[in-house]
Parts: sequence; structure tokens; C-alpha cells
Amino acid sequence: MKRFIPLRVILSIAFVALTSARAGGQSVIRPGGDRTEPENRSLILPFAFYTSATDLAVGVGGAVSGIGQPQQFLGAAAFGSTNGSVGLYVLQRDLQLNPIDRLFLDSKLFFTRYSESEEYVDGNALFPGRAGDNDSAQDDYVIAETVSGQLEANFKYILPIGHGRGNPIATYTLERGQLKEGATGGTSWNPFESGRTIVELTPFSYWRRLSADNLPEDNFDSFGVKTGIKWENTDFPMNPTRGNTAKAYLARDFGIFSSRSAYTAMELGYAHYFDLGRNSTFRQVVLAVDGWSSTELSGDAPYYTGATLGGYERMRGYPFYRFNGRAAVYGGAELRMTLDWNPLRDIDIVDKVAEIDWIQFTVFGEVGRVADSFSGELFSDPKWDAGIGIRVLARQIVLRADLAVGEEGVNMWLMVGHSF
Repeated sequence: MKRFIPLRVILSIAFVALTSARAGGQSVIRPGGDRTEPENRSLILPFAFYTSATDLAVGVGGAVSGIGQPQQFLGAAAFGSTNGSVGLYVLQRDLQLNPIDRLFLDSKLFFTRYSESEEYVDGNALFPGRAGDNDSAQDDYVIAETVSGQLEANFKYILPIGHGRGNPIATYTLERGQLKEGATGGTSWNPFESGRTIVELTPFSYWRRLSADNLPEDNFDSFGVKTGIKWENTDFPMNPTRGNTAKAYLARDFGIFSSRSAYTAMELGYAHYFDLGRNSTFRQVVLAVDGWSSTELSGDAPYYTGATLGGYERMRGYPFYRFNGRAAVYGGAELRMTLDWNPLRDIDIVDKVAEIDWIQFTVFGEVGRVADSFSGELFSDPKWDAGIGIRVLARQIVLRADLAVGEEGVNMWLMVGHSF
């Protein structure tokens, strides 16, 4: 079986920037200070990256914000690789669905074909146990040609309470990249007084087919709807310094079309942010903590949805979907330290192209595990990782590079936005 080094590096700033969430959503960011504010921002950028699934890949991406509506974002990216892998990503965010001014739409369409992808599913004859289990071997995966797609329409309704009582589109004014005016939360524990509460409904279509040597083609499709509520009670969702977020979601696959099976899954999450002040070196120090859980209430969800750990959000020391089961818990903490000094601002070409307003260093630690049911087993023998990172605010977008070390190796991720 083909082996890969444990260091998996994602090298594509444009690629992830075009397929990731913007700051907070339903918002307009005013740079403030000596930064100009164009009517809309656009970017076309070639990119390259290397992973074990693609080998060397090159592509091009484009994005525009503020077109049609000041808060709206449109992006697309495509790539091809030396081993025949291809990908197409199209993303639209924060379209206000007038005349219902509190209703917004996010939509996305992804299609990828990876010629050689490590998938943590059963089928490796060398390992009789369940792949992806908490006690499964690091090499218990199959090398497969993976064809996958995703189509979602996320409808979001801003309730007229708290900071959402007035204009549902928040306006944040920055100074040197930090919030100066327009905080939308973090002032109270009462959602009727503080923060924005968002009700969501998301019809989804996921399709995923695996083809591997000596194994039949396997179908991991899922078609259904996800609904939930989120209380975004932070001062500045893109880069919070105080407050909290809480969310609860319920997903249902009705077993229609080519779904692998019907299932119902629940997800809960909570994050809190503590402002630790400033000192002579750092103009902002924030402690961020996060807790998350997921469980399948009925049926059997595909391995890449629901109760899964690994990747650039949770358990960054492990590859995507490394651990998957019927239930999962996760806890993480990050210390985020924003430098008072910004040497990149003094380099004219860098400042003109990237408009980097701050540089931030982070240290983080994470624990989590999966199990066959939501029980006390989830809180014994957890997996762990720890790491360091660097973040920058470039053109009002947080870009992060994280290096995480876990029990099975090292992973490096370049991504957009904080992990939580």
C-alpha cells in the first residue's frame, strides 16, 4: 500500500479564501484610518498547493465583495493537478432576500475528484477493526479515487432581538484592523439584550463515491435538511475579543434519492472569548475556548458528516475525518496575541497588494474523541494535539497558518478565519 509522509501541507491562500466563511456574515466592514473604502473589492489570483491526495496542483480563483449589495460576497476557484485531480468551488454569501430584509441566503457548489485520497473507511484487509474508531490504527485507511460534490442553500433569519433589533446588516469600523465602533455583542448574557440570534434552514445534497483496488465502488451520498439556531454574542465575529457564541443544529437525511441511509444527527457548540488586555509587545491578548459535540440520534450518517474529528477546524494534528463515529466530543483553547508592531505595513508593495493591518501569534491545544454512542466512554482516553500559529488580517480577512503536532504526526494548515 502506498504510504505518505505525516506532514500534510495545504498551500493555497486564494483557494481557501474563496471557499470559506467571511467575517461574521450579514455585515459591512469599514477599514478606517488611512485605508480607503472602495465600493466593491475584487481579486483574481493564481495559486498552487501540494497534498498527498493531489500531488502538485495549480489553479485560479476570483472573488468580489460588495457587488449588488454592500454585504454580498461571490467567489469561485478551480484547480487541476499532476495526478489528474480536479476541483471546482463556487460560493455566494449574504444575499439579502428582499422584501424580507432579515432573511439572507448563502449558497455553495463544490465538486472534486481526487485520484489518490486517504479515506478512513473500512476496507483495508490489513486491519480487521473499524476504520476511524478512537482506537483504530493510523494506517487503517484505503487509498481511493474519491469523487465528491456538495450543494447547499443556507437560509438565515436574523431575529429582531438584542443587537439584531435594528438594521440586520451590521457595520463594523476598524482602526489598525481592530474594532473601533459597531460591536454587536458581548455586553450581556441575555440574548434579548446582546448579540445577534440567527435561525437557519439548510437543504443539502452531498454525494461521495469511492473507488479502490479490490473493493467495489462505494456510495456515501446524503440528501436532507439541517436546521438550527445560533446566538452570536461577540463584539466582532471575525476576530472576537469578548463574549460568546452558542449553537444547536439538527440534521435529517430522509433516505431519499441515492442516500446511503436515513439518519438524524444533532450538533451542539459553545465558544467563549476573554479579553486579557494589552502589554508593551502585544496590543491585544485574547483567550478563546471552544466546546463541541455531535451525536447520531438514529440511523448511520456517512463518515465525513456529523461526529468526525480531524482537519483544519477540530483536532488539527490529524487529517480530515481521521476519527469518525456515532458520537464525538471536542474541546480546544487558543491564546491569541496581536503584535503592536507591524513591519509589513512599511513595505509598500506588500501594503498595496495585501493591506495587512496586524500580525498575530497563537498557541493552542485540543482534545477530543469519538465513540459508538454518547456515553461516558467519550470522556476517557481522548486524543490530543497542540500547536502554534500565525495570523494576519489582510484586506479585512483573517488568514491563518497553523502547525499542529498530534500522536500520529504533524499537520500544517493554511486557512481563512479562526478555527473558532
